[in-house]
Amino acid sequence: MGKTYLDLLPNYQTKNKIIFNILKEKMLTGELKPGERLIIRKLSFSLAVSETPIREALKMLEAEGLLSLTPHVGFTVTELKLKELEDILVIRFNLEFLATEIAVGNISNEDIKRLADKTKEMNICIKKNDIHNYGRLNREFHQIIYKASNNQNLFKLIIDLWDKSERMRSVFLLEPDIIEQSYNEHIQLIDILKKKDKNLAVTIMKKQKKRAFSALLKYFKKDNE
Repeated sequence: MGKTYLDLLPNYQTKNKIIFNILKEKMLTGELKPGERLIIRKLSFSLAVSETPIREALKMLEAEGLLSLTPHVGFTVTELKLKELEDILVIRFNLEFLATEIAVGNISNEDIKRLADKTKEMNICIKKNDIHNYGRLNREFHQIIYKASNNQNLFKLIIDLWDKSERMRSVFLLEPDIIEQSYNEHIQLIDILKKKDKNLAVTIMKKQKKRAFSALLKYFKKDNE
């Protein structure tokens, strides 16, 4: 087998880790939907790699709770029940506010610059109506803030829960009309972080999350009627 595009990616990642990230991204964007079966042979053909790294990547996704392994069926994208989604969003709601509150006192000038750079990219996505990449940048924007809490365990909990609750579809694909409002709030949030205003930062974050979580629950209930 000749070189594939996987071989051309940075060599600091193993093939199974690269495949893990590719499949995880497809789940987060909704390309791979809850309940969808993943067939190793087909994945091996489409990614032009042997089945071994595919199997390893699928086991990694199973360990994160993103895939389920059923005898005689194989791997399928894990389906969430309404109660489970509601529980996850309640935990996310509180953990993300906690991380934001802590981050306000720790965030560096370099972090602020990175946030500003993300909003510039977001603005380009708005002009191009590139909803998918806007959602990705939004996630990266919030990760910068949460990571500034300097609490790695808290950060990992948030990211794991984010993956589980938003893998059905990006909130911006569900509610594209909120993108401009979201962008303006991100600009406002950067100014608030510069001023180290903890209360106002949490207030803005609460407003964003309530809107996003409401959209996710609305979509989930409609999709399961």
